[in-house]
Amino acid sequence: VERPPKQTARPMTQEEMSRFHSALNNSRSTEMVKNAIMLLLYSMMRSIEICRLRWEWVDFEKKLITIPPATQEQLKQGERNIKMNRTHLVPLSHQMIKILKSQKEQSNDELVFCSVFNKTKIMNKTTINAALRSAGFETLTAHDFRATASTILHEAGYNSEWIEMQLAHVD
Repeated sequence: VERPPKQTARPMTQEEMSRFHSALNNSRSTEMVKNAIMLLLYSMMRSIEICRLRWEWVDFEKKLITIPPATQEQLKQGERNIKMNRTHLVPLSHQMIKILKSQKEQSNDELVFCSVFNKTKIMNKTTINAALRSAGFETLTAHDFRATASTILHEAGYNSEWIEMQLAHVD
């Protein structure tokens, strides 16, 4: 059986951007899923990093998320906190802090985003893309937010190294 060609991330179209917020607000997704999507949009993180995000990594005082590399135990189980398995720093904007504080009331003491069906488990990585489809974005994926951010920042003249660092592509 041949695998279908891998879809690469693409930036959102102007049309998608213009209707995004109202479509998400009017969708039937839970507040937790909407918060996960909005944090993705603002943070340039991968969806798996959002799904595995832990409260102990969030520092409201320093306005910073510090994602640590996986432990040996996690690696044995095939789990990584971040794709390149190294410490990754994500600065928190005012918007992200507001989302996280709203999320505090909806999750558990460990996980920022837990399963809608079982609060002791992480949010399923397919939940975000399913929510985007149900909001009317048939071809948009969570990973496309990263391409969108990269495109916008490059077009605005930001340093490519900084952008790549925030995307966790470089040391």
